[in-house]
Amino acid sequence: AVNIIYGSVFGLTTTGNQFWSQASSGVNDIAEEYDNFGSSLAVQDFNGDGYDDLAIGVPGEDLGSIINSGATQILYGSASGLVV
Repeated sequence: AVNIIYGSVFGLTTTGNQFWSQASSGVNDIAEEYDNFGSSLAVQDFNGDGYDDLAIGVPGEDLGSIINSGATQILYGSASGLVV
């Protein structure tokens, strides 16, 4: 799981915090043992819209019959936070 905690000029704030897991609406696939959703993270404006996006690594994800092939879930940034 990934917990997003936003900052402000006064430090960290609970306003707008987001919690993402494979059980979250819109996130690909379902949680399985050893998926390790969120074990690696990268931030970049992948789609060039001016908002930071988040790549979430899922190194133990099974794709079809390929065990532990891994996957990446992208959450796109917006004015209201991250969205699927």
